[in-house]
Amino acid sequence: MSEQLQPQTESDDGLTLELASWAAAATAEQIEPDAEKFARHALLDCIGVALAGAHEEGVKALFATAIGEELTTHGTGATIMGLSARSAAPNAALINGTAAHALDFDDVHFDMPGHPTVAIMPAVLAVAERDGRMLHDVIAAYVVGVEVACAVGRYMTQSHYTQGWHATGTVGAIGAAAAVSHLLGADAETTARAIGLAVSQCGGLKSMFGTACKPMHAGRAAHNGVMSASLAARGFTARTDMLETAQGFAAAFAGARDAAAARAGLGTGVHGVRGILFKYHAACYGTHASIDAMLHVREEHAVDPTEIQKVELVVPEENTRICDIKSPTTGLEAKFSMTQTAAMALSGVATGDINNYSETWCADSNIVSLRERIEVEVDPSEFRPVATARVHMRDGVVFGSFADLGVPETDLARQERRLSEKFRLLACGQLGEMTDAFAQRILEGAADTPVSTVVQGL
Repeated sequence: MSEQLQPQTESDDGLTLELASWAAAATAEQIEPDAEKFARHALLDCIGVALAGAHEEGVKALFATAIGEELTTHGTGATIMGLSARSAAPNAALINGTAAHALDFDDVHFDMPGHPTVAIMPAVLAVAERDGRMLHDVIAAYVVGVEVACAVGRYMTQSHYTQGWHATGTVGAIGAAAAVSHLLGADAETTARAIGLAVSQCGGLKSMFGTACKPMHAGRAAHNGVMSASLAARGFTARTDMLETAQGFAAAFAGARDAAAARAGLGTGVHGVRGILFKYHAACYGTHASIDAMLHVREEHAVDPTEIQKVELVVPEENTRICDIKSPTTGLEAKFSMTQTAAMALSGVATGDINNYSETWCADSNIVSLRERIEVEVDPSEFRPVATARVHMRDGVVFGSFADLGVPETDLARQERRLSEKFRLLACGQLGEMTDAFAQRILEGAADTPVSTVVQGL
């Protein structure tokens, strides 16, 4: 840890205002076609996972507690997805962000490192709908928010995350504040104050992984972003150097202050959104490389799980701090168990089906027997989402496999097909026969489509 926290050689003086200046000055023309496509993919995926997650018990409890009777009438406020309700923009961002992260099926970005879209998109959507904005406004603000979040994540380095902070709730809130500030047309000084307000309100600890509190980190980040940008726009005072100042974000939240990494790429075109990694297994991303390695062995060698003597799984050391629940008993805990998800994959249990993360599969005798034969080893030098598997059969044969899930998709047509199928499975219960038409509205709709039209029917 001490090595991670060594100060960097480049000064971070003025960093908050630099990021705020970039966010305020960024234009839609800077967003290249592939970046826009990533943003549309992220919007579609966010809505899909929010619709499916809206009926999770934790989301319903938060809705009842935070919203209660504060619902607005038809046509005012913003849509709360999947619950046939509307509320003020901050409340809608809170519930939608929590719902979108409730299944842990949403995208990730390793520059943060965390879940950018569920922290940023619900904030942008709520304010854009309330204010009568267009789809292109949402895309531009979202892309700006992701860029700022990635820059702050690089500035903090892995030290922040390794110390125990859930960057989705901390760095994500800063990205949300920058995104909403951009949407509101804030200048650099106002955006810097919004960032300062977001820093002063942010939080979220990794020790909550596997509980209903983790998805609320995303919802709180989105809520924080709306409130911080809105307060700053009304003249609410705050420091404009909260990232780098003494007792500021880096100092208080275990940041290593890599200012050079934070500044990398700013002013040369938007690029952070291109690093988004979408999920096709409904579990913590730390389990995904292990799942893919297991699937490869199963598909290539048609292994019989009962004939497996043991499995050796080599993963990054950080995985043991985020997804290493040894004996999960609930579906939520299963999402944070490398051995449970690996056993499911080897046994042919679909890991992309949200219904398979259940008490039933956690208690299944064959799955339990197999997961107890999986030995997890760590590679302390690795942080990327990779896994090496060695499956030892009872007859002495050993099957090996390696998976690297840290490389963003370059075939965007393939990504769109996969995400469209995922959306169909997640959203059909809410949208019915309109599911495919809704997806096309997001993916191919005109840039000047009103946001109220985009969210119609949610």
